[in-house]
Amino acid sequence: IQPDSGQWGLVDHQTQLIAAFIRACDEGHAAADRFRALKASAAPDLARGIRYVDSPRHLLEVEHFSYRRRLEKLRMQFPPHMPAPSR
Repeated sequence: IQPDSGQWGLVDHQTQLIAAFIRACDEGHAAADRFRALKASAAPDLARGIRYVDSPRHLLEVEHFSYRRRLEKLRMQFPPHMPAPSR
């Protein structure tokens, strides 16, 4: 992704979400199936209507605050006991 503001916080939210997804997969939790189906079908407007430059660099441009809220909502769909798997 290329956020229009602040990368590190978004990366933290992304990793929490993916860690919860991996744990849900490992445990056979229904949340993993729901997330898998969402990934296969959803094409959300991550720019929230902002028209970014049409270039390869801006292909994954996202509006920071609405994208962060989306990541947080998705993470909340997984049980709270699903932190990152310990290795």
